[in-house]
Amino acid sequence: MPSLTRPQQTTAEELFGISSDCFRYELHSGVLAMMSPAGGRHGRISFRLAQLLGTHVESNSLGVVFAAETGFLVDRFFGGWLVGMR
Repeated sequence: MPSLTRPQQTTAEELFGISSDCFRYELHSGVLAMMSPAGGRHGRISFRLAQLLGTHVESNSLGVVFAAETGFLVDRFFGGWLVGMR
């Protein structure tokens, strides 16, 4: 019978400390997940959405918009969400 092992737990600090190896990573409940690279169609669509969103946010003084590569730490608190930028 094969043994079931739990994936190694990773902290947000450890994730931010990983050197760039041309891959993107996310944490899912403490489990490190390597993300597959996006394709050309995805890049075109996400760029166009970012253009439109950025223009709307700036012209209405609504805040700021970030690119996908920006690191964020998202945590639950008191029934809401806390987002910290790295």
